[in-house]
This record gives sequence, structure tokens and C-alpha cells, in this order.
Amino acid sequence: MIYTLKQLQKMPTITQSKTGDLKRETPRRRVWLERVGIAEGADYDNQVIVEYLVNGRWITFSQYEAI
Repeated sequence: MIYTLKQLQKMPTITQSKTGDLKRETPRRRVWLERVGIAEGADYDNQVIVEYLVNGRWITFSQYEAI
């Protein structure tokens, strides 16, 4: 599922990493909204990172700019 920026901002933050806020988590999938933008080295402003658990490791599946 692709979330809009407005949807992500309304979601509670489950936890924070150094640069992002975890917005959704299931046993096999995580959705992060990054707090950094292009000026800080991210690929997009309002970047979303979707990860899946594969063989015990979290792997980035997709990244996109939330609008």
C-alpha cells in the first residue's frame, strides 16, 4: 500500500531511528517516514521506506516520496 504524506503524518510513531519514524509494523513489514530530506542526503523529501523481513533480515523493498 502506498500512503500519502497526510496519512503518514496522522499515524502515531511507533519508534524512531536516527533519521526516520516507524509508522506501521507487522511481523513481516515495516513502513518508515524519514525526517530528513534531499538537503540532508535522502533521495526524496518526505521519503517513505518499506522494508520486508527476509531470512531474518529487514530488506528495503521500496522507497518513494510521500505527497
